[in-house]
Amino acid sequence: MGVRPYGLSKKHFTGIPVDLQEEWQAHAQRLQELDLEIPRDVPLIKRNDLDGNLAVWIPSGKFLMGAKTGSKDEKPVHSVQLDGFYMDICLVTNAQYAKFVQATGSQDWKPPAGYADHPVVGVNWGNAKAYCEWAGKRLPTEAEWEKGARGTDSRDYPWGQDYKIGNANALRAGYTSTSPVGVFPSGQSPFGALDMAGNVWEWVADWYEATYYLRGNSSNPEGPDRGEHRVVRGGSWICHANYLRCTKRDHHPEAYRSRFIGFRCVH
Repeated sequence: MGVRPYGLSKKHFTGIPVDLQEEWQAHAQRLQELDLEIPRDVPLIKRNDLDGNLAVWIPSGKFLMGAKTGSKDEKPVHSVQLDGFYMDICLVTNAQYAKFVQATGSQDWKPPAGYADHPVVGVNWGNAKAYCEWAGKRLPTEAEWEKGARGTDSRDYPWGQDYKIGNANALRAGYTSTSPVGVFPSGQSPFGALDMAGNVWEWVADWYEATYYLRGNSSNPEGPDRGEHRVVRGGSWICHANYLRCTKRDHHPEAYRSRFIGFRCVH
């Protein structure tokens, strides 16, 4: 029996209430199909009071990080143990980021007209970090992001081993810019997260180091202690399939802004 895709975009932005019990049951089914333990004392779904985003519980455990093929900085494949955490199902949108700016007065920023439910772009790493902290959350570590995208079976893409047009907002998918969040439910990750391939690259917490995998901590790694660039993951709407792989790494200075980069939160 397949897992029902989430497909939340219309629910979030037309006022249709989301049935949390239904989403809880859908996530329990995902965990069961992944042969992961379903905790009795941990809520499987949470809604954030400030930005309204739903987050799914990703249980503690090991997964294989990195790739045998691909760029040198994706190697070697190595086992990583992570504590359990919540990952937002969707990217932060323009509407949500506007609420943060209005509440904090932290910057002179106005949302683009007609793109309320699209992922916010043009924000630097510090902006993304500040938003997450305002909402009581944080940016994911690189390891958390990769586990949330590929699950525990070492898949190349969130949906499986083979690239499929129509599972992500990328080249030849029909969009000439960002798409609303959550409109590619067939591309959901094993844990139900959406847009983890395509739409926009995503800032994560870690400093970038090309050889970090050779010496990184195998338990809850947080990346190098210092660096010049921060990691981005996931690829964007302008990328071809190679850049949408779950293990693909890219990086930019903290102050860098781009129409191809957004973010999501964890906690």
